[in-house]
Amino acid sequence: MLRSTFAGFTTAQLGMQASQKALDISGQNIANVNTEGYTRQRLDMVSLNTQNGSFYSSTTATNVGFGVDITGVSQIRNPYLDTQYRSQASRTGASQSAQDALDMINRIFDETGRDAVKTGLSDLGSNLSALSNPTNVGNQVFDTTVRSSCQVLVSYFNQYSTSLNEARSELVSGLENDSTEINTLLSEIATMNETIKNSQVLGNTALELIDSRNLKLDELAAWLPIDVKYSTQNFSGGISTDILNVSFRDVQGVSHTLIDDNRYGSLSIQDDSTSISFFVTDTKGVKSADLKDSLAGGSFENALKMLNRAGDFSGDETAGLPFYQQYFDAFVNEFATTMNSLNSQTRTVDNGDGTTSAITENHPLFVASGGADAFTASNIRISDDWINGNIRIITASSADAGSTANDNVLKMLNALSQKREFAIDGETFYLGNFQECYTNMETAMGIASNTNSALLENNQTVLNQIANARDSVSGVSLDEEGINLLQYQQAFSASARLMTTLDEALDKLINGTGVVGR
Repeated sequence: MLRSTFAGFTTAQLGMQASQKALDISGQNIANVNTEGYTRQRLDMVSLNTQNGSFYSSTTATNVGFGVDITGVSQIRNPYLDTQYRSQASRTGASQSAQDALDMINRIFDETGRDAVKTGLSDLGSNLSALSNPTNVGNQVFDTTVRSSCQVLVSYFNQYSTSLNEARSELVSGLENDSTEINTLLSEIATMNETIKNSQVLGNTALELIDSRNLKLDELAAWLPIDVKYSTQNFSGGISTDILNVSFRDVQGVSHTLIDDNRYGSLSIQDDSTSISFFVTDTKGVKSADLKDSLAGGSFENALKMLNRAGDFSGDETAGLPFYQQYFDAFVNEFATTMNSLNSQTRTVDNGDGTTSAITENHPLFVASGGADAFTASNIRISDDWINGNIRIITASSADAGSTANDNVLKMLNALSQKREFAIDGETFYLGNFQECYTNMETAMGIASNTNSALLENNQTVLNQIANARDSVSGVSLDEEGINLLQYQQAFSASARLMTTLDEALDKLINGTGVVGR
């Protein structure tokens, strides 16, 4: 039994069509070799089956397929690598936001290569030492020199406090901007979901739109530890589309949906001047409780920690901006309180009944603006009485001492180098002198910065490795596409040659068969 006359022509035609389409896709890949986020495309083909057999089919006939069928165009992408990349992007984002905050703090307190608080303390000690010289006791010039040293220190205290407040404002502003960007990103992804679904319903694969959406998902992953899932929605006529769902799970295990098909949620933060609260409104419009302590990754997690956590002072592992603010305020409070308490003098008073009483007179060198009970780096000031010359450094602890007595100045001088307890709310956090206390803060800050910097570098390295692995699968290789061009061109030529051969055979059959004897 002869095969259908034109079956071979159909096979050749389908082969040429498939090869031509494959060449078009290779051209598309080559054209987008430098396009960010572009995923390599491929032509999906299957072999056409023969028709079902029938009762009347010949048992001696050999069935042959009917060529190739193009089922669609798809992307070469590994979902596992996408998940890995986004998880690592979340870790890298967390490390980066912590490093940004630590760098800000480091720029404020690190005194390497510059004169500031530690130099000011040394200068104060030198000037007190000069004042303690018996020949200088009571000399207004040396008292003024000591006051100038204290004014310089107070200026540094106020300046550092202002810088810390500015750093906090900058971090809060950064969070607000990030929230706005994320909300815009969620809206854009949801809009793209609708566009992609409509395109797929009309038979368009919308692969380039999917690439753009994946780029935005990668960007979102750096901020939040997202979980990306796809489901299939079926329509009549055998048409199906992919439905995207994006959520993240907090440390309590509660899932918060950010995107569900064409619906999207939003993020918001609230600043009450002492801490930053973080809220999520899901795709159904339900607003979460405060999640500032519940994030499990992403730059938002560490940004909130650096703004809210006070380390050992609040029982946290993370020493953020509040830790350094409280540490420095406690340092300033101890300094001012110590100097004020030492600038006092005991005077013997005759009671008029043959007895005497000892009266201690205090002359505060420093005051807290606003009448605050405790000194902070922001409220400490030189007292007006000292500035106006109404009081001065008391050189002798007793008014009955001689004019050259200097024991009180020596007490102040020794107080700068004596070990003492630095405490917050009655809890001692450091034992040492003023220089050592400040140096300890610098050291703690340096260790935190170096540790996080090493973690950031490691996370970035791992992220780059995963990105390279993903690119090796999804990226365009010019070498591979060059080979594909040759392969598809040869396949096209072979299919064309098949059609020519079949044409010659058919010509022989029609024009050369049964003509003997004519």
